Amino acid sequence: MLKRKKKSFGKRGLGVKDLVALSGAHTLGFSHCSSSSARLHNFSTAHFSDPSIESEFAMNLKKKCPIHNKDRNAGEFLDSTSSTFDNEY
Repeated sequence: MLKRKKKSFGKRGLGVKDLVALSGAHTLGFSHCSSSSARLHNFSTAHFSDPSIESEFAMNLKKKCPIHNKDRNAGEFLDSTSSTFDNEY
């Protein structure tokens, strides 16, 4: 998998240092519902939700981000260990 990512980054003029920085950035952070709602609700005529999102993760996001979400601060941390800088993302 790492070889494939390195190759993909290389096609975009990015190196291993860029890969590490961008991947590591996902270990800390928060995503607001507005960032994912289009993929969770009414994604396409064939799929209500984006089928590329892991189903359990999508289900949890839908609970936090309902269709008519009124909470502008609602969302989800980007990984399960969001308070720790690690490689668990």
